Amino acid sequence: MPQVTQHLLEQSHLYVSPSRRYRLEDLLWEEDAPPEIPKKARRELARALDLSELAQHHDRFMRLLERFWIAEDSGLSFAELGGLLLNGMRPVTLRDRIERYAFRNLGDWSTEDLFDNLGAFEAGDARLARFLEGLVSADVLLDEHLQEKTVSTINGHLTAAGVELRVTGNDGGYPVFTVVSTRLPGNRRPKNIIFASFTKPDIRFQSSVDNDIEIVGGNPDDTLV
Repeated sequence: MPQVTQHLLEQSHLYVSPSRRYRLEDLLWEEDAPPEIPKKARRELARALDLSELAQHHDRFMRLLERFWIAEDSGLSFAELGGLLLNGMRPVTLRDRIERYAFRNLGDWSTEDLFDNLGAFEAGDARLARFLEGLVSADVLLDEHLQEKTVSTINGHLTAAGVELRVTGNDGGYPVFTVVSTRLPGNRRPKNIIFASFTKPDIRFQSSVDNDIEIVGGNPDDTLV
């Protein structure tokens, strides 16, 4: 089912409502067990980013937002929406608010305000990671120095959580950044178990991927890790 769903979402001729696409993408992406990005780190990095730098290229920036967030959502209840439509009025969407506060009236919104309205502080880790990767990509930031500066700012708040944006490729001369865990097996020190008693201790594997172990039961002083 995941492969079929992914295939359907990639069909340009097949319409899937933004809200349904959003839910399906979250289900698919969470299967990859993305690294956790705590809410505190999200808010702090949003406060540190300069929205005017990120949104230098209006169309490119809006395409990124529309790719990962529901920009046409009005945020109104069904009753409120119905009332507007009956009166021949078009509801104000998130895209409308972004156009007004992030572009026409520069300075009205900070990056934190934008993230808040997008729902980035409550979004799944996989969605936010992909959004950050897109935010620092050459499709949005057309200057390599600005890419590196933005990545450095974001990593300053992600590193403490064991996550970082790392160069993983090249796109026509521009670096490609991917959100990765700094706690991967290759980045951890190996562990050895030394039995310092005649009794074999009880061992529990917290992670079978990186052999992260925990000694349970017995005298902890009898075992060296």
